[in-house]
Amino acid sequence: SGVIAVATHHKQPNSEREHGIDLDAIDVREIEEAKHAPLMQYTTLPWILWIAGIILFFLGLFLLIYTAIGVSDNPVSKKDQGQWWEYMLAIFFLLVGLFVLYLGKIQKIKLDKTESLITKTVTTIVCTSKKVVRNIKDAITVQI
Repeated sequence: SGVIAVATHHKQPNSEREHGIDLDAIDVREIEEAKHAPLMQYTTLPWILWIAGIILFFLGLFLLIYTAIGVSDNPVSKKDQGQWWEYMLAIFFLLVGLFVLYLGKIQKIKLDKTESLITKTVTTIVCTSKKVVRNIKDAITVQI
């Protein structure tokens, strides 16, 4: 069975933390046919950021609706619309939720043995992507 780990840098790092590489955060999967496959791809999905962003967004949405409609136990006197700071708090949670969703980026690393290329593609939730293509000779660590 083969284990795949790929990192690209132009110079040798002095330590793992120097370039921000956290090896414990990489989900390494064993692939039996990886030694002979001409094209390998690894994808990371930011589930924790997506879940946190959705929770914050819906918390802000709930606060906004609750503040705008007003809730009271007494059916005769309904609470008036909320104070200005309640609206600001709700909008703050909405914006922070959207920002956290935007921070979650999908990363794809593709190793093409036939073309001798390593391609790293980073895509945001709004479908903007950044692609970096390097030669395999630039890779400092490739283990199979």
